[in-house]
Amino acid sequence: MDLIIIILSVLVSGGIWLRFLYQYDRVEPEPILVVLKVIFFGGLISTFFAGMVNSAFSSISGIPIGAESLSFGKSFILSTFVGFNEEIIKAVVTILLVRNLKDLDEPIDAVIYATAVGLGFSVFENLQYTREHGLFNLVLRSLTAMPLHIGLAAIWGYKIAEVKFLNGRNYFDSMKPAVILAAGLHALYDFFQFYIANNVIPLLISVTFSYFMIGIIRKKLDYLATQSPFLKAGTCSHCGTINPLDAKKCKSCGMNLMQEFYKICKDCLTKVPLTEKRCPECNADMT
Repeated sequence: MDLIIIILSVLVSGGIWLRFLYQYDRVEPEPILVVLKVIFFGGLISTFFAGMVNSAFSSISGIPIGAESLSFGKSFILSTFVGFNEEIIKAVVTILLVRNLKDLDEPIDAVIYATAVGLGFSVFENLQYTREHGLFNLVLRSLTAMPLHIGLAAIWGYKIAEVKFLNGRNYFDSMKPAVILAAGLHALYDFFQFYIANNVIPLLISVTFSYFMIGIIRKKLDYLATQSPFLKAGTCSHCGTINPLDAKKCKSCGMNLMQEFYKICKDCLTKVPLTEKRCPECNADMT
């Protein structure tokens, strides 16, 4: 198959998912060039190291990656290793790329950049799989593996937001439970792909996983959009309705308006980080 057709097809599928993610960053959108850089470098670095470690494990264990109908034991071992290896590497690469990024200035940005790395990872994976198995495989992976990687990244990307804007803890310690959860889901997904081959069951499981992951992505991004310091207090990020300052939900669309990352200054209505004792705008006491 023509390499140019493969590359363009993979880029189109990646662009569709990027458009899906980017629509949620509506209050203070991230510079698209910065997001594209994170996708490219995050995806390239994480796939390189994850692939290298996966190959080394396969060589040492004697369990071939990509083989069909492995035994239960081999499927369990391989899927567990691959799931943890890939999620840990993606999370570490994301932290190193974005923790000091000046554009990461609202909680949703952490999930946008984390999912960008997940998207980049799946794009580079798809280049390889499409060359080996054709465009139909790309269509299937665009509907299954891509939302899987993006959704798993949203799980531990939320923890990056908490560290950056809420508690200031060590990234690696704070993210550990979320990375373990994502790795476990990843391993479960891979297990069925390794254990049950040439059957409609793995496809149904993949579609179910993708639906579940899309729900996670949408829920986290929709919620974090309300947590922007650039959004006026009481304003719904979803429909733009102005609500009372003490409103828990939007009176028009029901969106959750509770502030997890900020408290509202009663004097000037500025959103103030929870760690601040005085309002940076009017110097009012926030304790």
